Amino acid sequence: MLARRLELDPDAVEFMVGHAPATVASKHYLDRLDLAIKEYPKIVKELKKLIPP
Repeated sequence: MLARRLELDPDAVEFMVGHAPATVASKHYLDRLDLAIKEYPKIVKELKKLIPP
């Protein structure tokens, strides 16, 4: 799986695909947003490899 190979944080992946946390107290939206912003460049780099020039 790409997320594991890139060592993405599981919470960031869940946030990126639109999954909500199990409980409101378990995660704060802005914490997950910051984490997703940090992880996005890893994904974009891999996706660019899949797009023909």
